[in-house]
Amino acid sequence: MKKAFRIYNIDFCVESGNAGFISFAQDSLSFLPQSEDASFEVILNVDFGPSLNTGRYFAEEKKGCVLFANSAFKLYSAQNRLVYDPFLLPWLSFCLERRERKLLINAFINSSSRERFKGLFQKGILQEKFYYLIRYLAHFIILYIAKNEMGFALVHGSAVEKDGEGYLFCGLPGCGKSSLALSSVSGSGFKLLSDNFLLVKDGFIYSFADMLRFSSFDKGIAGVSGISDSGYMVKGKRFYSLDKNRLSPRAKLKSAYIICLAEDNFIRGIAAQEFLRMKNGIDAATKEFFEYSFIDIFSLFDAFSSGMASGESLGRSLPGADCYFAGVRKGAIGSAFIEYLISARKEQAEA
Repeated sequence: MKKAFRIYNIDFCVESGNAGFISFAQDSLSFLPQSEDASFEVILNVDFGPSLNTGRYFAEEKKGCVLFANSAFKLYSAQNRLVYDPFLLPWLSFCLERRERKLLINAFINSSSRERFKGLFQKGILQEKFYYLIRYLAHFIILYIAKNEMGFALVHGSAVEKDGEGYLFCGLPGCGKSSLALSSVSGSGFKLLSDNFLLVKDGFIYSFADMLRFSSFDKGIAGVSGISDSGYMVKGKRFYSLDKNRLSPRAKLKSAYIICLAEDNFIRGIAAQEFLRMKNGIDAATKEFFEYSFIDIFSLFDAFSSGMASGESLGRSLPGADCYFAGVRKGAIGSAFIEYLISARKEQAEA
């Protein structure tokens, strides 16, 4: 079975004999913006077969290609050596081969690992393995190509769109970015771009998220219509999906906000350079952003994605947008707050 997607000008095809994995890939990757043209091709084949001999993948080196097997190891192609890294998944083996603008990925769940880690492959827990497969071998790959082949910048934040204009919210974890974005789509004509990560290029913001992730329905999203439990759970956090008509694939960046918790609501305009300085400090303190920006698998392509490069790419998109520093009173997150931000922005512009 196979499922094809066209994401960020990438033809991405997922193949597997496991119907559950194909279904999970469909739910996860269809959330990303689809494009009409493609300049890069990726084929991901995932085998849940009963046996596997990975030794042959270590035995051969090909000029212009990258071969990688057993995710208990990571390969630094610059040094041409294998280095043990226990952080990666012990139950997964995979091989990557790059041919100019085409990438082939063959991933396997081998028999010895299935026996040793059989408790991990029970119903429900296997869905968590699907998540890690998609995260490492789809999302990270798509992100790497988008950043390093196509010049996108990664941004940790939430964003919404209305009438073709995008509103970006950045801030430390727990400041209410996701709740703000989700609460806004319950009315007022807003659509969700992203609740966690997104990409920016040439003045446009694009969604980059697999599915919504929350441990429970909090006050900020309890009243959002069109949101439903996907049935997936990872590390105790459930995945939620949103109706497609409430999603937006991209929007022109109109305003960018740094959000923080405060005793009372406030907003003030800031220069683009100050916005970038504050954002870089937030990124440095956000573990999840670091994992996406500096993930070890990127070294397979003999390149290292730097936060500075992302900052420069984002900076090129900010001159056409208004930048603000805004405080939100704890518990005040809701659709009314985003209207407050937009109306306050208009008042400052008129003044």
